Amino acid sequence: AAIQAGMADTIVVAMADSLRSFMSREQAMVVQSSSGHPHYEQPYGPTVPAYYALIARAHMDQFGTTEAQFAEAAVSCRAWANQHPKAQKRDPISVEDVMNSRAIADPLKVLDCSLVSDGGAAVVITRKDRAKDGPHKPVTLLGYGEGHAYEHISQAKDLTTSAAAQSGRAAYAEAGLTPDDIDLLQLYDCFTPALLIQIEDLGFCGKGEGGAWLASGISKPGGSKPMNTHGGMLSYCHPGNPGAMFGLTEAMTQMRGNACERQLPNMRTALCHAQGGIMSSHATIILGAED
Repeated sequence: AAIQAGMADTIVVAMADSLRSFMSREQAMVVQSSSGHPHYEQPYGPTVPAYYALIARAHMDQFGTTEAQFAEAAVSCRAWANQHPKAQKRDPISVEDVMNSRAIADPLKVLDCSLVSDGGAAVVITRKDRAKDGPHKPVTLLGYGEGHAYEHISQAKDLTTSAAAQSGRAAYAEAGLTPDDIDLLQLYDCFTPALLIQIEDLGFCGKGEGGAWLASGISKPGGSKPMNTHGGMLSYCHPGNPGAMFGLTEAMTQMRGNACERQLPNMRTALCHAQGGIMSSHATIILGAED
C-alpha cells in the first residue's frame, strides 16, 4: 500500500526471534498460559497446545477425522524437510511415529506440535519496474486478503471453521484465481489441526475432507499439491513471530528455481497463509512468477 501510494519505493520486511536460546522452559510456560482470556480461559490453566487440542477434538467429533489423519500433516512436512539441508528436523517419520510420540494435550502428541527455534527472515518489496532491474527473478504479489473472527477461542462460534475462508476469498478475487490454479501451498502449521482447517477453509477440499486430503499423499513429495516444501513449522523451524516468514521465502525460492534438491517444476503460483492468536486472525497472499 505504501508503494502504491508513492510513499516508498522499496521496503524491507524483517523479523527475528530467539525462543529456543532466550526463553527457559519455565518462562515459556508462563507465556503460553497467559495467552488466554483472563476470566474465561486462564483460570482453567490451558496452554496453547490445549487450545489446538480443542480444535482437533471438535473436528474429530463433527467429521470423524482421526488422529492418524492429523499425523499425516506432520509426516508430509517432515518428508519435505528431509530434502532441506537447513531444516531443524530432517529424519523421516511415519504416522505411527507421530501417534506414538509423547502426549501433549489429547489428542495431540509432541510431533503434532511445531518446533521451538531461533531464526529470522527478511523480504524486500519494491516497485515492479525496479524489481526487473534487480539481480534476482522477481516474484509478483497477485492478491491479498485478511480475515478476523475473534480475539480468544472461548468467543469462537465454530471451532472447525476459521476466518481463513474470508482471507482466502479476498486473495483469490484480487488475483483472479481459484484453488485449482495454485501450484504451491505454504500454510501456517503451528499444530496439525490448524493445517487441516486451513486446507479446508482455503478451498483445497470440502469442509470435513481435510483428513482424507492429507492421507491421500497429495501434499507430499510427488503429490499434485505440494505444501510447506521447506518442512514448515513442524519440521523446518518455528521461532515464534517470524514463523510465517519462512513459508514466504520458501515460495519465492521455489518460484525462482533455486530450491536445489526439493525444487519443483513449473512453479507459477503460490499461496502463502499466516494466522495469529488461536486461529483468530488470518492473512493470505497469492504470488506469481515472472516470465
